[in-house]
Amino acid sequence: MGSQTFPKLPTISFTAENLKPGSSSWIARGNDVRQALEDYGCFVAVYDKVSLDLDNNVFCALQELFDLPTETKEKNTSELPFFGYIGNGPLTPLYESMGIYNAATPEEIQSFTNLMWSAGNDLFCEPVYSYSMLVSELEQVVKRMVFESYGVGKYYTLTLDQPLTFLDS
Repeated sequence: MGSQTFPKLPTISFTAENLKPGSSSWIARGNDVRQALEDYGCFVAVYDKVSLDLDNNVFCALQELFDLPTETKEKNTSELPFFGYIGNGPLTPLYESMGIYNAATPEEIQSFTNLMWSAGNDLFCEPVYSYSMLVSELEQVVKRMVFESYGVGKYYTLTLDQPLTFLDS
């Protein structure tokens, strides 16, 4: 019997030096992103703005969230797919997920936190908001890179009027 090999997802590093729009490293990174999305539909992003400390704090916050009683987690409802609580399905009894709509705004994170913990929970709210902001910034960079790598960067206008503040050292 032969063994089946699985493709390894590409890992793309996003650092200050390759996040300067128009630079040769920006263009190369954008081509890497486009190629990874065309070939695999995804990639592993290494983003040096997410510190190990923040990573650990988010992991602890999410562990605390998913340790809440099911009745509490079920308060998170949404008309949008995958934004409410999903769990305890007959085919996936160990799977749970939930989303926070518009998580890059402090008001939405606070609202979600107050829903899960009636007295609030800064140890959840602060790192999750910080992480959400960084993920949102990275998402904007990736979108812009993809548009530019196809030669249609002029059609990506979400961040063109705003400076990419996360590039500052």
